[in-house]
Amino acid sequence: MATGYCFGSIFKMPEAQRNKWLYSIGLGAISLFIIIRSVNIYGDPRAWIRQDSLLHHLLAFIRCQKYPPSLDYLLMTIGPAITALPLLERLNNSIGKIFTVYGRVPMFYYILHIYLLHFMALVTGVLMGFPASFFTANGALFGDKHGWGFGLDVVYLYWLSAVIILYFPSKWFMNIKMTHKKWWLSYL
Repeated sequence: MATGYCFGSIFKMPEAQRNKWLYSIGLGAISLFIIIRSVNIYGDPRAWIRQDSLLHHLLAFIRCQKYPPSLDYLLMTIGPAITALPLLERLNNSIGKIFTVYGRVPMFYYILHIYLLHFMALVTGVLMGFPASFFTANGALFGDKHGWGFGLDVVYLYWLSAVIILYFPSKWFMNIKMTHKKWWLSYL
């Protein structure tokens, strides 16, 4: 979060200078990831092991620890994101405007998505015949529950549904932030 606040000064620069910085930082992070991961000694608690096929080898190479985030994980995710910023900034169409809504209310969206996804899991579970306590008692949702879970296709469907549902409250809150200049709104 502190890095994000510092990053704000880059966005105050003229476009050409800003893009040069963004490309340098982003491509530098990607390069550093490749170098550190190739050495296979530092950057992630799990060393990568060569695999039989090229695809599996690539997947093993980029498989890094997310929780807690390893240096390799941070470099391989933040690097491409920073590199893409100048390109995404040029999306001045309806798709770009949709992304702008989420980008202007990140904490608001983050907090809402936790409750929405939990609610969606609860409703789905109850409709499947699981008791509601399965999802509410003593953090049981995070335990290994026989008969509960879905394939990646359903997970992506739920993810996309949550993103679409949260667009509307996010847009509402974005408008509030833009019309009310209270200092504390900038943190949401």
